[in-house]
Amino acid sequence: MKKRVLPALGLALCFLLTACVVDSENPLGSPESAQIDQRLQGDWVAKNGDIVHFSAKDAHWMLAVTTPKASESPDRSTANNKKPEPDLFFVTTIGDETYFNMRSVSEDSKPKYSLFRYTITPDQTLHMWGMSQDEMAAAVRAGKLKGTVQDRGATGKPPRTDVDVHLTDSSEHLVKFISRHDPADIFDEETDPLTKVATKGD
Repeated sequence: MKKRVLPALGLALCFLLTACVVDSENPLGSPESAQIDQRLQGDWVAKNGDIVHFSAKDAHWMLAVTTPKASESPDRSTANNKKPEPDLFFVTTIGDETYFNMRSVSEDSKPKYSLFRYTITPDQTLHMWGMSQDEMAAAVRAGKLKGTVQDRGATGKPPRTDVDVHLTDSSEHLVKFISRHDPADIFDEETDPLTKVATKGD
């Protein structure tokens, strides 16, 4: 499958954009046992100039605030004038892999999670991958994971079936499923990378 590149950090916006088509009722772990990833804290810049600021909200949860690059373009003027909204998440580690559990509250007040695998390279580049719609849809249809799959018709060239996947399985079962597979297969929806902004003393 050809990998789609999502906008930098997608995160909570994934619940609004058609590019992110997998969400989960449960995260990959408990936020009470989560630890802050100190490597994330600070400013990161996307290829398009947007700035993402990561910070600790408390001992377990983190915040990500995306500030669009200043632009005189009419299609970005509205976004530039809006106060950036923070995305709330916590980090889960499974083996040697690290994951974002991005929390969003839907209209019925039930939280949903968008799950991302991420790595930080020695050159301070943050790479992130969202869950594969094809792999998750296949797992649900085969009864390997609990959830629902909704077909959204064929898109792209060549055409491929686009689906929305809503996972309802427990955190424990999600972790077991991920642990039995190559994380690169489960998380193959690549986002644009972010590069950390150097601070004085670095």
